[in-house]
Amino acid sequence: MMISLIRKEILDNLLSFRFVVSSVIVVLIMTLSVGILMQDYSNRRNNFNQNINAHYEHTKTYDNYLELMFSGIGVERPPAELQFFYAGVEKNPNRAAHVFPFIKPSFSGELNVNPVFPLFPVVDLLFVVAIVMSLLAFVFSYDAVCGERENGTLKLLMSYSIPRDRIILAKWIGGYVTLIIPYLIGVAICALMALLNSKVSMSGEGWAAFLLTVIVSLLFIAVMFSIGLFVSVLTKISAASISILLFIWVILVLIIPNAVPFVVDQIKPIDSPSQVMSRIKYKSGNTMDGLIDTTIQTFEDATGIALEDVDFGQERGQQNESEPEPAKKQESASSQSSSSSASKQGQQQEAPAVDMKELEKIVGQISDNDLRELQLKGCRSWIDKQLKQQVGLTIDQAQKMAKDMGYDIDVNALLRQCEENKNELIAMRRSGKSAAELAKEGAGGQTQAAKPAPQEQQRQKVKPQEVISKYMSLSEAEKGRAIDKMYNAFINAFKNNSEISRQEEETYQNSINAQVKLTKNLSRISPVSSYVYAVTDLANTGIEREKDLKEYLWSYQNRFLDFLDMKFNVQDSEKVHSLFGGFFREAPYSVDELPRFSYREMPISQRLSHAIVDIGVLVFFIIVTFMAAFVTFLRAEIID
Repeated sequence: MMISLIRKEILDNLLSFRFVVSSVIVVLIMTLSVGILMQDYSNRRNNFNQNINAHYEHTKTYDNYLELMFSGIGVERPPAELQFFYAGVEKNPNRAAHVFPFIKPSFSGELNVNPVFPLFPVVDLLFVVAIVMSLLAFVFSYDAVCGERENGTLKLLMSYSIPRDRIILAKWIGGYVTLIIPYLIGVAICALMALLNSKVSMSGEGWAAFLLTVIVSLLFIAVMFSIGLFVSVLTKISAASISILLFIWVILVLIIPNAVPFVVDQIKPIDSPSQVMSRIKYKSGNTMDGLIDTTIQTFEDATGIALEDVDFGQERGQQNESEPEPAKKQESASSQSSSSSASKQGQQQEAPAVDMKELEKIVGQISDNDLRELQLKGCRSWIDKQLKQQVGLTIDQAQKMAKDMGYDIDVNALLRQCEENKNELIAMRRSGKSAAELAKEGAGGQTQAAKPAPQEQQRQKVKPQEVISKYMSLSEAEKGRAIDKMYNAFINAFKNNSEISRQEEETYQNSINAQVKLTKNLSRISPVSSYVYAVTDLANTGIEREKDLKEYLWSYQNRFLDFLDMKFNVQDSEKVHSLFGGFFREAPYSVDELPRFSYREMPISQRLSHAIVDIGVLVFFIIVTFMAAFVTFLRAEIID
């Protein structure tokens, strides 16, 4: 009797018009989508292989490891093996990354993507099951009970004294088997396409994962069919049943999966990526300042010449300060002429208000961040820069403008004040003491120290060429020690910055993981969400692959930095003068030992461990919804 009831349900469904239509729709969509995505996967796989080789070959064009360190190496995001079946997060065009020693890398988006593509969802097998099959499950089940109640056939069937449990069980089995026939046909065709396509090669684990995704899809279809059967038992007319099921479909498929992430973002907000990058740059700034100081100190120790004694182009400024008297008189005459011309123009153009007090205020604002620029370029260049930023004039233009307005600016006094402030900051940084502590070191002594002695003011400046000559005249051992110290400072600074970046990125990733965990837990009230999480994890195109891929990218950055560290710390006998005309030394350049970026997909056991919770949720939904339909049918009043 049970087999007869099941056969009846299957035949009724197979001979219906909706079965024909649904079969054509499902099989056509599945085969077309997989065919298109296979071509896209093949292109991405070819591009991945070509770009990986191109990035590696590009490193061979560099001249030395220092250039490799600052230029980095490009890597490509490997395509997932099953992404032409289940696109998941792989539909996002974030393909390339660049690995530097300075900051933790991440895959960035492409700029040459057709802007029409993001407007529409990717139609893959995930879309077919989650959207199309879930809707067809309701189409097949909405009138399974209430439809026969309306026609009177259910009353006739029960007149044969058939137990109610067999009737509802036969309806579930017959309707479900009929529903999954189009899906299984489509899956078989898609698998055959993958086997016959020479551009696609799947491993044994890939086929095992694909089989598991098919099983999970069948569980999800069973959940949706059970929900439809339950509503069909509760209602008495088909119109009410289909209306309720459409409302449920919108809630489960569209609203919950899309609304929960927004709600969680309000409950558990996290920092934006730009805020994280700002913190990394702020914390990394001290490390880079220390690197510059160490580098400068290294060459000062090696050559015996302090940076403030090197002339980096102040000769021109000094010449302006020591202009001969005739030139000054000529400038004064020119200024008077300009003043006369300006008085004729009246008040048509108002001059910027620049006076000595304003300039002294600018000079008094020298900070530690300005010290290096002052040492390299001198006070005159620094004051010019500050004036341009604040009033749009250089110091010469301000002096001329002031003379036109009837008063003079003592440029030499400003330069002396700037030099005094600079020397005071240098003394503070070298002693490690504050200005207050230096002020307590003797009555009046600091006042005298603040102003350089006449001998120091007249100290001869050294040209950069002399510094280079002094360095090149050192012995090989002395130069080797200096360069080793500098390289080690570079590596340590980059390691510190990498650690700072890692800590910030891990903190940010932990907050994202907490948000994702809460989102997944809340959204699991919809079987659609559990299905998407389970299938994408099994296909290795989901959130867990994102985490695993990022961890591998970070580990590759560490191996890249270890490679540079090894090359920078070879024995002196293996180093050659290969940088900047022999100024620096390092090992002969070769990338034969450079580690290659070769990500391996997660094993099937690890994927299954990530998906097991969502598979359990789907099984729970099947049991609950079927038992609800079963018990409701046993207690329903069939004969009105």
